[in-house]
Amino acid sequence: MKVRILIALSDTDYLERLSRVMSEKYANLLEVTACSSADSMQQLLRHDHVDVALVDPELAGALDMSAVKMSILLWDGVTDISAMNENPRIIKKYQRISAITAAVLEHYSTLPNNDPVLEDGAEIITVWSPAGGC
Repeated sequence: MKVRILIALSDTDYLERLSRVMSEKYANLLEVTACSSADSMQQLLRHDHVDVALVDPELAGALDMSAVKMSILLWDGVTDISAMNENPRIIKKYQRISAITAAVLEHYSTLPNNDPVLEDGAEIITVWSPAGGC
């Protein structure tokens, strides 16, 4: 199962680089969507849901939380975020993309598992044997 991630940043150059690298390098883990304005972000969230929204402080106020399982603030370390209503999850913006991806997945792993396959009554059975082989 891929994690559906929305990257919403007003810095279009950084947005393009981050989304391209995450899409190419982590294609087996992430399904990446990118937008650079509050209007495009709202339009996208009206029609679809995402697992993680990685947003900068400028666009965080326009985020529709009903379509997002978890939001993470991508913070540049300078912008004042003290006016934020809640204690957001924060990842520093200027670091290796692999570190950003790892932090996103780490934050996402803390959410309760709402896997619909398991909710439908599927059971997981584990078999152990001291003997090797098949």
